[in-house]
Amino acid sequence: MKFKYERLNAHPYFWRTVQQQEIDYVENGNGIIAGYEIKWNPNARLKAFSSFKETYNADVRLIHHQNFRDFL
Repeated sequence: MKFKYERLNAHPYFWRTVQQQEIDYVENGNGIIAGYEIKWNPNARLKAFSSFKETYNADVRLIHHQNFRDFL
């Protein structure tokens, strides 16, 4: 599994604006940018990060204790 992940050539980042909006984990792999918010509560609301979505043409997914294995 690790070998397969390394072949994706993914680079991890953190994103924050001057207004303190942030994305917990951003991954850029093979030209695709994906954002992830990590929360304990599966019912947590994702804040509107329109500037992130518009700038990078990427969606933000919620990762929580019930679906984190799918993320890994």
